[in-house]
Formats: sequence, structure tokens, C-alpha cells
Amino acid sequence: MSSRELWYVCKRLMNAERVDALRKVMLAPEPMIVTQLADMLRIKEPATSQYLTQLEVDCGLVASIREGRYVSYAPKADPDDPRCEVLSGVLRRCFKDESDRLGLSLAGPREAPSFVQGLAGLSNEGRVRICLHLRKHGPCSVSTLSKLINQCDAGIRRHLRIIGDAGLCQGKDNIWHWREPNDRVLKTLLDLFARELP
Repeated sequence: MSSRELWYVCKRLMNAERVDALRKVMLAPEPMIVTQLADMLRIKEPATSQYLTQLEVDCGLVASIREGRYVSYAPKADPDDPRCEVLSGVLRRCFKDESDRLGLSLAGPREAPSFVQGLAGLSNEGRVRICLHLRKHGPCSVSTLSKLINQCDAGIRRHLRIIGDAGLCQGKDNIWHWREPNDRVLKTLLDLFARELP
């Protein structure tokens, strides 16, 4: 789905339970049935099904497989959106490395991975444009960003507060500085954004 907005994918991945569902699907040795996944997540089947549908339709990171009356999910990137393959590969490696390093079981509930906090800074087109500008051009004032994004200073300050809380920038004396994330998922997302936004 070529019309998928990448910042909206970031918004979907901000939910810890949805990310845990994705982690379980990506690390499972075979496709997972919704009921099985709901038991592992310790949430109701309708919520699990909704999360998986969003990961499939909105994010393009999993695929549903219908077998009779059962639906199972497997990690499969949307073939019509090449960004999904890139993001899927990075997420899968991130989940696998984290699982190996921490000795995590597939079944237990899981705290959100470190990249989830940074997604708030990338879950809105205006914030993404601010991040890309700071990343490429260096320190910048609120008034310069206001002209660049075509938003009032108050709106820019709100965005910068969210980006700052996400750990992607910091401000001092009305000048904002970029903080490059260490997380490879966030770096990959920023690189994907940089390719498609002027």
C-alpha cells in the first residue's frame, strides 16, 4: 500500500501491547492463531485481533492467513510498500537481539522496547519535518522552524516539547539541537523519512 503514511506507522507502534504482539509474531517459529496470541498477551481476543489487523493494514508488517474459521498471523512485509520490508527486517533483528540478550520467553508479557519512547517524536508529519531539519542542518531557533513548517511558534514549541521528551532534541536559549538516537529502529525510520520528505 504505497499511500501508507510512515508517521502513522510510528503512531501505531507507540502502543506497548501492539508492539509485544508484533514481537511475538515475528519471533514465533510458525504463524500464530489469534486465540494463542491473546493468551500470551493476556488480553481479550477482539483486542488482539484489532492489534493484528492494524499491524497488517496500517503498518504492513504482518500478514493474515485464513485456514477454515481460524486466522493466524505471520511476519510478512507488505510487498507493495518497500519501506515495510526494511522496517520489518530491523524490527525482527531488534526483537531477536533483545530476546537473546535478556533471555526473554515468547510467552510472557514484555515491556516496550527502547525505541517506543522515541516514536512520539516521529508520529506527526510536522514533528518529522522538524526532526529531519534539525538532523540535517543542526541547531535552529523556534522562529526559523516556524517559517519552515508553516506553523505558529506555540505549535512549534509543542512539537519540540514532544520531540524533546522522546529524547530526539534538546533546547537551550530558544535554540534547539538534534540528538541522534542510538536505537537502530529509530535511525532506520529517520532514514526512511529522509528519503520521502523534501
